[in-house]
Amino acid sequence: MVRLITHNILTCAAKACVDSGKNYPLKFSNVQGIDIREQEFNADFIRNFFSKVDYGVLKETLLSLGDDSLKVDSVEDINTQPEEFIRLLHKVLLEMDITQGEMVCTNCQHSYQINEGIPNMLLGAHEI
Repeated sequence: MVRLITHNILTCAAKACVDSGKNYPLKFSNVQGIDIREQEFNADFIRNFFSKVDYGVLKETLLSLGDDSLKVDSVEDINTQPEEFIRLLHKVLLEMDITQGEMVCTNCQHSYQINEGIPNMLLGAHEI
């Protein structure tokens, strides 16, 4: 499943993008399916994992999907945030699944198709 927690760390693997350092972030395009799959809330996991999340990319991604629920512009210290915000992060990071669409590299324009929640991250021989 392409959850936003996974999307937030995915990069384009094409050699030209990796070599240029311009392989992040991938942008969603032609999204035709988003499922919400409830997961058990774990505030400690969210707080501990948050340092690995690019919050600006997460917020931009949500906006591109038509979701403006993240009202906070930046987060300096996740431990000072109210539980309501932690629950919202849990929902967007762990419960939103992109089931149909594509992720596109903004550098090389390579498209990674998402079908039934599974991204095809394979590259052609000429891209490796």
